[in-house]
Amino acid sequence: MENYYKLLDLDQAATREQIEEALKELNKEYRRRSNHKDAKVRNEAGDKLKLVQQAMVRFRSDEDRSAYDAELTSDVK
Repeated sequence: MENYYKLLDLDQAATREQIEEALKELNKEYRRRSNHKDAKVRNEAGDKLKLVQQAMVRFRSDEDRSAYDAELTSDVK
């Protein structure tokens, strides 16, 4: 399972505002890179954008985040 907290460089105790800001910044950064002239950079940015979009879905509500946190915790064990 992908650890979206690591992607966002945040810990699990992060506030909703911190998560939203990190998602916004990463989305902006990888969108800019997705137009890069180097195909490798574009492809990497596209892969990261997919992860950012998945993280947005996982963190869209407190209930979704709680379910994700439970899954993440059960995968660690």
